[in-house]
Amino acid sequence: RKLGKNELWWYGPSWLKGNESSWPQWEFNFKEEIEEPKEKIIAKITTHTNASFTLINGSRFSKWLKLLRTTVRVLKFIKITSKGKFKWLQTLSIEKERFTSEDYNLAELILIKQAQAEGIIEDEKEKWNLYLDDQGLWRSLNRLESSELEVGSKRSIYLPRHNPITEFLIQQYHEDLIHAGVAHTLAEMRRKFWVPKGRSEVKRVLNKCRACKRWTTKPFKLPDMPNLPENRVTRSRTSAHVGLDYMGPLSVKIDSGLTKRWVALFTCFTTRAVHLELVENLSAECFLHIFRRFIARRGCPESILSDNASQFQLVFKTMEEQDIKLTNFFAKKGMVWKNIVPGAPWTGGVYERIIGLTKRAMKKAIGRRLLWERELITLITEIEGILNTRPLTSTNFDDYVIIRPIDFISPNAS
Repeated sequence: RKLGKNELWWYGPSWLKGNESSWPQWEFNFKEEIEEPKEKIIAKITTHTNASFTLINGSRFSKWLKLLRTTVRVLKFIKITSKGKFKWLQTLSIEKERFTSEDYNLAELILIKQAQAEGIIEDEKEKWNLYLDDQGLWRSLNRLESSELEVGSKRSIYLPRHNPITEFLIQQYHEDLIHAGVAHTLAEMRRKFWVPKGRSEVKRVLNKCRACKRWTTKPFKLPDMPNLPENRVTRSRTSAHVGLDYMGPLSVKIDSGLTKRWVALFTCFTTRAVHLELVENLSAECFLHIFRRFIARRGCPESILSDNASQFQLVFKTMEEQDIKLTNFFAKKGMVWKNIVPGAPWTGGVYERIIGLTKRAMKKAIGRRLLWERELITLITEIEGILNTRPLTSTNFDDYVIIRPIDFISPNAS
């Protein structure tokens, strides 16, 4: 509302309504000066608070105790050659192979001083509230000064990160605690030492522990799976390429008492159909009868892949060395019998999976009960029928037609 009646807002200054000759004149004095930007260099200087010295190169060692013993020997050599010149070596024993607790304490003190001289900087002194004690060690003050804890917990000795001496101490604590975890090792160390970002530092060192890797390392990544064999992915008739394995022995009852029986398993590579036969023994003659029954029902296969198990190797060895008829039988039919690679059972996974399904079905059907032989024949035949009605693909609630192995043997069978 105020701006609606404000003439200055709508029309500007009153002299704008007159002639330009009557406008007021002003002189503008403008001097163009461009200031060039000046670079300001801010240097951050980190100064070491200790005079850097190196008595012994810690990176040349693999264990804290080895480094400690070597340091003791070096200090003893210095004491002997200096002839008592250094007063701080008075507590050191002279015997070469006799190490006392005072010797180890002095060597540890020297090594810690060396680690601090190599790693501590002025910024860390202020950041971690460090101070020099009577022994010349940098310690960290914390908020537990008024507590009843030990001096090492209230005023912990500072250890720099990524220093070989610090790593050796962490590894030694870890081994003394029988390879405890990160939290346990860190808690024990903090009773005496303070390491910045201690959890990550302890974790980094413990990840290098070979003894722990032996038990905690995950298995190596499996190599890329090769292509499936040609007879697994090419169109062929049922039982043209089969896998063969023996399962057992199984205890069964007969009229004369208990005896052992085996189950011969045939599975088609293409349709995954299953054929089970009861086996009386591991002889080549018995296998020949089983195989002839399989051919009569399923047709003659072109190739057979079998296991390298000891129970089946006996059959295979007998067939090669003793039974000429069986070898001639395979030659006449034009069949090829191959064994899987020794020590590589996964190459026979095509039938090992069916063995697992058969065993699970038998275990749930009879448990530990002993069956008569005729009952076992009936059971394995029923299991064969059940396995041949299993779906070959994943099923959904909306699927009305499911492909099964039996559909290739007896279509529309229930």
